[in-house]
Amino acid sequence: MTFITAGVFRLLFVTISILMPAVAGGDFIGDIFGPLKEKLIQDGLDRRQVAMAFSPPPPPMFATVSKTLRMREGRLNYSQFLTPASLEKARAFQRIHDRALRDAEIQYGVDSSVIVAILLV
Repeated sequence: MTFITAGVFRLLFVTISILMPAVAGGDFIGDIFGPLKEKLIQDGLDRRQVAMAFSPPPPPMFATVSKTLRMREGRLNYSQFLTPASLEKARAFQRIHDRALRDAEIQYGVDSSVIVAILLV
């Protein structure tokens, strides 16, 4: 009887682990949603779209969030939102989206001009 050394055993284990998915032929081996993904592909969905739909979300943007926490709102230049050009853009937005803004006003009880002002800032 031949004894396999620990190094040979590890090499064999790693090789088999790498080759098993290739032999099985599936892209989703070891994936909890693998059977669902394969079923969606069998039902006619594009493999790339299925993979994209089940891909993990991007990592959170901690650097951006931490920068916003350091900002002092009292030091920001809010007068930039009161320029004639900015106000005209807000009025144009209100005209274009009048129906949706009125619906929001009815549903949430917030005046449409307040909604537009918040969106402007």
